[in-house]
Amino acid sequence: MKTSVTMQDVARAAGVSKATVSNAFNRPEMVMAALRDRIEAAAREVGYAGPDPKGRVLSSGRVNALGVVLPGILGISNALDNATVRRFLAGVASLCEEQGAALTVISGADGTRQCGSQSALVDGFIILGVEQAESIVPALRRRLPVVVVDYDAGPEVSSVRAEDRSGGWLAARHLLQLGHRRIAVVSMLHDDRPSVFHESVGAERRLAARFLYTTSARLAGIADALYAAGLSIDDVPIIEASGFTCEQALSRRGVAMVFDRAPSATGVICLSSHLGLAVLEEARRRGVEVPSTKSVISFGGAPEEALSIPPLSVVQTLIFEKGRAAARIALEGGPEQHLVLPFELVVRGSTAPAPPSLPAVCRGDVTLRASWPMLRPDAP
Repeated sequence: MKTSVTMQDVARAAGVSKATVSNAFNRPEMVMAALRDRIEAAAREVGYAGPDPKGRVLSSGRVNALGVVLPGILGISNALDNATVRRFLAGVASLCEEQGAALTVISGADGTRQCGSQSALVDGFIILGVEQAESIVPALRRRLPVVVVDYDAGPEVSSVRAEDRSGGWLAARHLLQLGHRRIAVVSMLHDDRPSVFHESVGAERRLAARFLYTTSARLAGIADALYAAGLSIDDVPIIEASGFTCEQALSRRGVAMVFDRAPSATGVICLSSHLGLAVLEEARRRGVEVPSTKSVISFGGAPEEALSIPPLSVVQTLIFEKGRAAARIALEGGPEQHLVLPFELVVRGSTAPAPPSLPAVCRGDVTLRASWPMLRPDAP
């Protein structure tokens, strides 16, 4: 008993060849309108639903889809709560729509660190999030284009990232030019571990986050600006706040450490957008006036930053355009490309001149560290 209607059945009913039916469905511009209408009528008559997408994949070797591996180990829904991730995906989607390609969103929480790179039905990968670095190897083994975002995996893997060190320098210099000398830094943990407070005691500190490429670059830029002002990053408290969204950072009490354990800091630098928004919300909840008491500046690029109260000052790169660039490289294939996007300073209402305070500690040129050590994704 025949279980499905095939293209050959349509050809027989329409009195044409199978190749003509294939052209009518897959390349309609090659078939005269009257003949195309006759074939479509025959297809309706015999109950033919159209070409099987699986057959097209087998014949062409392409699925016409691009896979984006999202950051974090907490799944797709968690990642989509992050405004920066949404903005990036909008950029990827805009290019895919122009190219007629589908977009497949892949969770970074599959528990294997492979993130679908061995089995996902896509023509290429964009890997957003340095904690997914281990998924690069199986993707490359499939000979698919791979683009990593926000870190450098070496010359043999295409990358799109921002000049994070210059971004850190811009953020710190802005606060320093406003007279701030007591500064705290809020960084992000990429999983659900408890938040960590690193004392500003001058001792060597090792952050809890395993992969530190972007974080260390931003800290290096902050260290450069502090050093030029006669200060040291060794004297700056660093809070690693757990949580990938503003709400999580607040509920897990990481940003509370800015106020509870670094109360004398008049300037706060947040290394991601949602942390900057969370610090503003925590200040509002506590009745701490921003920017008259504390100035807050964040890395950013999401629309929500301009809508916060007060509007958040940021050093930003073009996140939407970053997504488009990554999609273009992945869909083009070809030789590896390495694109580095600049940062710009956007001053809004969350930063102002420092309030009167005691002078900051400066320990002398002998002990100042010129730069935070840069760490690659595979660093211990």
